[in-house]
Amino acid sequence: MLNPYDPSNGMYVNLRRRVVQNLKALGIEGSILEVVQTAYEEALRAENIMLAPIEKKKLFSDVLKLLFEDMSNDFDGKQN
Repeated sequence: MLNPYDPSNGMYVNLRRRVVQNLKALGIEGSILEVVQTAYEEALRAENIMLAPIEKKKLFSDVLKLLFEDMSNDFDGKQN
């Protein structure tokens, strides 16, 4: 019997896709974005930073990417 968690047999990709779809169906993306957006707005206010809407959106996108990369790397490091 194939191990469904073995990345080399392709089943892992399907499992990963299904889990992501289930999380999206729960609306978790919106909840996470709302929390991060609130913290982002507070961080800008604490720094007294005023940005044009386009700059604010671009910075948020960059910050979000860095935040999730750092979280993923931290998580991966704890797994070893």
